[in-house]
Amino acid sequence: FVFNSSNNVITCYHIVKGAKEIWVKFQNGDETRARVVFKDESGDIALLNLDRTPGQQFASLVLGDSKKMQLGDKVFTLGFPIVSLLGMELRYNEGVISALSGVKGDTNSFQISVPIQNGNSGGPLFNQKNELIGIVSSSLDARNTAEITGNFPQNINFAVKSALVGNVLAQAPGTMLNNAGFVPIPTPKTSSFTERVKNNIVFIEGKK
Repeated sequence: FVFNSSNNVITCYHIVKGAKEIWVKFQNGDETRARVVFKDESGDIALLNLDRTPGQQFASLVLGDSKKMQLGDKVFTLGFPIVSLLGMELRYNEGVISALSGVKGDTNSFQISVPIQNGNSGGPLFNQKNELIGIVSSSLDARNTAEITGNFPQNINFAVKSALVGNVLAQAPGTMLNNAGFVPIPTPKTSSFTERVKNNIVFIEGKK
């Protein structure tokens, strides 16, 4: 998703790892190449710079405090699940914070009940204040988990916390991060939040 200017995108590193070409596609059909300018492999975060500035207006995003999130807090994401089947229409999914840690107690992640599919990874996770409190990252593999435990996992998904996102962005050059979060980009506020931020959400394809 576009997070601070029309030339910068944040996503999960595993999406672009090892890619010879990275393409970013917008909902209006516009697309451009991008390159990784900063990465945190252990945190699964990558910052991309677009080769070309798209001619669109983007909304302000506020970086929320993931430390304030509690069990059961409602969250939602916007993304492009299973594009090959569902197409490039932006889709909304919601759920709750199921746990304040991820696999094996990973404190950099939330467990969430938001339903996610291929294509949701790298998408923003928002709280009820419309603040960015994470990046959707992964889910338990049903087949592998069943082979190990004898049980099929049901809707066990994860998101990287915004605290880690903020730390990564603070180290990256030119991200314009200040103490209040992302530097706001003025946009009209006459529509709903999801309508205002829809241009921010992009589909990323790494070609190997």
